[in-house]
Amino acid sequence: MSSQQQHPSSSGAGAVVVDPETVILLLQALSQQQQQQANIQQLKETAKPNVIMDILAPFLFLPPPTTTTTTSTCFLSNEDALSSLICLVSNDPATFLKPASRSVRNTACRISGAVSTAEHQQQQQTTMVVSPNLLLVITAQILGADVEVSTNATDAIIACCRKIGTPLIEPAFQAITNAWKQAWQGLKLKQNGNSIASTLCVRCASVVVDLILALDNDNGTTMAVAQDQTEALSLFLEMLHDESDPLVQMSMLDLMEKLASHYPVHHQRAKWLFSNPVLKPLLIMAGGMTVADDNDDDNGGEPDPILGGPALRVVAALCKIAGGQQQQQQQQDSANGVVGFQGMTDDDDDNDDDSSFCLKSFFFALQKFDTHSELDRLAVVDAISSFSMASMNALDMVLNHAHTRHAWLSLNVAQSKLKAAILMSIAMVLKHSYTKSNNDITTAGGMDMDMDIDDDAAAAAAGDILKKQLYVMLGSVNGSNQDTTDITLILTRSPFPEVRLGAYELLSTVATHISTGAQILLQNSQFFTFLFGNENENNEPTKEDREAKYGIVQAIYHSNAKGLMADAIVKQLETLIQRGPHYVQVQTWELATE
Repeated sequence: MSSQQQHPSSSGAGAVVVDPETVILLLQALSQQQQQQANIQQLKETAKPNVIMDILAPFLFLPPPTTTTTTSTCFLSNEDALSSLICLVSNDPATFLKPASRSVRNTACRISGAVSTAEHQQQQQTTMVVSPNLLLVITAQILGADVEVSTNATDAIIACCRKIGTPLIEPAFQAITNAWKQAWQGLKLKQNGNSIASTLCVRCASVVVDLILALDNDNGTTMAVAQDQTEALSLFLEMLHDESDPLVQMSMLDLMEKLASHYPVHHQRAKWLFSNPVLKPLLIMAGGMTVADDNDDDNGGEPDPILGGPALRVVAALCKIAGGQQQQQQQQDSANGVVGFQGMTDDDDDNDDDSSFCLKSFFFALQKFDTHSELDRLAVVDAISSFSMASMNALDMVLNHAHTRHAWLSLNVAQSKLKAAILMSIAMVLKHSYTKSNNDITTAGGMDMDMDIDDDAAAAAAGDILKKQLYVMLGSVNGSNQDTTDITLILTRSPFPEVRLGAYELLSTVATHISTGAQILLQNSQFFTFLFGNENENNEPTKEDREAKYGIVQAIYHSNAKGLMADAIVKQLETLIQRGPHYVQVQTWELATE
């Protein structure tokens, strides 16, 4: 490592430039346990703590010294650098702890390529070695009392694992797991105070989740290490199942939701999330099944008063994975064996029965939640819409049950943002593509489906029937025999912009993602008035409104209903498209001459 770069010891015009060689020589003496207090005091007088640590940190990650490097007077081996670091921090933590954590983090991120600044482009260190002792020191900081130091240590470990890869991933998980086990044992034995021990356990779990999400890859190496080669995920589930501290359980549910919501969800992570040890306690907490796991139980259990809501959010996130919300992810999982609510691959003979039972259990849970509070209602709307994308059977179950229909589709709410969320959730389900991998449906809209859903085209046709039914039911839920298009058009005139945009999005989605959606809209006489209005005026109040309505015009024009329209209507649509969303008729004024 070059030692010629000069470091300012403070900012501003009067900053003193520090010679790194002087600092390195003092650090060498410190690492050899020579006159520690005197050397520390001289270091403080020579440079600021952050400058000292910026000079020291790169030596921590250097490979073992060679003959060339050892002949240099301005060189520290990684062990000597670590010894100096420990000496400085242990003697004066108030001065050196935070600067040390920042410099170690910044250096690790810079070497790993996570950050790159112009200042270091010419002197970019490309090699990285993390000794077992350095790994233990960084891991110990995760369990420290200072939140910033803990966060910096987490970032440093992630950066090192990203740079070095598999050779460091397992030792890192093992070091974190060992610290985690110690904290967890202390929590169970009521040592060091419950609050401190529980905080340390949750912090370790959070680091494990961050590592999994940061290092997750197609071959599932990180998940395999966390699940099979260490006890990290076993400890995770043990904390989730432990009923002695509901707040710890809630923290674990939050981390579980983070694992389920971070895309792409590769096969190994999805398989673990849908495994029985994970899914069963979630459904029990949400009230979808009982502890006895009786498949003949038609009513499930009661949701946990504290954990029921968070558990419902996690299962809703799992529904989005099971429904293949990201088509690219769905294709990848298909190549590896589809992972769904059954928690096993397609090769298992009990796949269909287990999948059906788990869907039914979550459906029971959806019926148990109180929707009087608008905040609770928002969570239930998200859960039901996510569940509806898990499979066509799931959507059919929702539409044919009065409680779930009203909990999802009722617009009789005061909060405009909640009303907009309901409209957007319906549009999201209408956009979803049902394929043969989630075709476990035999009826749609109460009608027997005499079709063999053995390909995506047949599944899409069956899904289209359910989507039409969903759109029609929006009207029937919000008024006796009321037309859905009438309700939606009224909402386009709402004084609240979020409601208007939600209504525009729903109309555009109907025209685009339902095979006969454009015809359904055009059957409503008020829709023509909404679509054309005054051709020479643009009545939408905002830029977003005008662009959203223009999207509806384009959707109608490009739909298969175009061939059924009169030539005059087609010409009107073409005129609107040519004018664009922001067209305004220019008015000419004549001045009076008399």
